[in-house]
Amino acid sequence: DLIASRSDYTRDEVQAAWRRSVGEALSVTVGTQYQREHGRLDSLIDFGAFVLPAAFALSRDTTSAFAEARWQAGAWAVLSHLYNNYPTSSNTDVLLAAQRAYESDEFQTGVDLILSRLVFASYDLGNFDKASQWCQTFRRRFPQDFRAVHCELLVLTSDDPAISPDVTRAWHLADSVAALAPAPQRPLWRLYSDMLVASVIARASKSNPALADSARHVIQRSEGDASVDPTRDLALYGAMAYAKLGDDSDAVRMLKHNFAVNPQ
Repeated sequence: DLIASRSDYTRDEVQAAWRRSVGEALSVTVGTQYQREHGRLDSLIDFGAFVLPAAFALSRDTTSAFAEARWQAGAWAVLSHLYNNYPTSSNTDVLLAAQRAYESDEFQTGVDLILSRLVFASYDLGNFDKASQWCQTFRRRFPQDFRAVHCELLVLTSDDPAISPDVTRAWHLADSVAALAPAPQRPLWRLYSDMLVASVIARASKSNPALADSARHVIQRSEGDASVDPTRDLALYGAMAYAKLGDDSDAVRMLKHNFAVNPQ
């Protein structure tokens, strides 16, 4: 049995590194590291009939070199932007690139856009729980950003039984989006938000059919026109709401409005 011990150990470490960016996408780091370790362990071991001293000493110098190349956070952000705007890219492409961008640097410039993409890509993939989590992160970090409030409203439209279609809260969020949005964008975001409220009402009409006509009325008065919505994105929001109501012909009609302006 070990009956007594005394140890003394020290380690000194020095590291020198050189980092350089290769364009905006790649960061290369090379360096060297030197470690010096010194230690001693003195102990007494009881063998029953007698006790023997035991000692261990360490003296070691280690020199090493290292090299690393990695995508910079900004590169992943740019990639997620490109995927988000490239017709042949998938929502999975957008989501993975945005996740890598956020994991690389949570405080980079433009992280609000990255969080927005994470919410929308997760939602579009049907990962409503993840969309809600990313939205909560967005809202916590940017409480006065109208897009962070808008994503809460978007989550209420999800076909997730665990998320209640709270119409009163939906109208409150829509009003908050309109209040926080920059003045030049306010009319469009008011309509975007009202379209999402229509989807929440459509969800609620599943248990209260009398609400269906209310949802249709909100859709019709929120369609906008080319002066406020030249890309006709509102038509996509309207199509989603009509689909939730089961009004398939109206949903197709709204999609055609969008496709006429965006043929790709």
